[in-house]
Amino acid sequence: MAWNILHGANDIPNGVENAIDIIKEINPDVILMVETYGSGKRIADALGYNFHLIAKEGTALNDKHINLSIFSKFPFGERIDTKHPFYLGGREIIINHKKIRFFLIGFIIYLGKINQKN
Repeated sequence: MAWNILHGANDIPNGVENAIDIIKEINPDVILMVETYGSGKRIADALGYNFHLIAKEGTALNDKHINLSIFSKFPFGERIDTKHPFYLGGREIIINHKKIRFFLIGFIIYLGKINQKN
């Protein structure tokens, strides 16, 4: 499942609870979520999912400035970090003893000038 929950589902009353109910109904094995903004850990805990915040290692899991998250019913493998974690990142998920790499792109911007400096 891929879902942009718009501002962490915080713009409407009971938005996070509504997001949790929708996910319960669909019951996906893996969720790639955009615009998590501090709600991801709460959602994962309510549903019993493993949770990965795409951010620099050590970032608080409820950081309201972080955009991307991955939820999984399966265990995580290695982190897949990038130079631009606000826009792109991933995580290995181990399914049936196989490491599968999941990547999430929050939104695409032109990084030409940034890449020219690297």
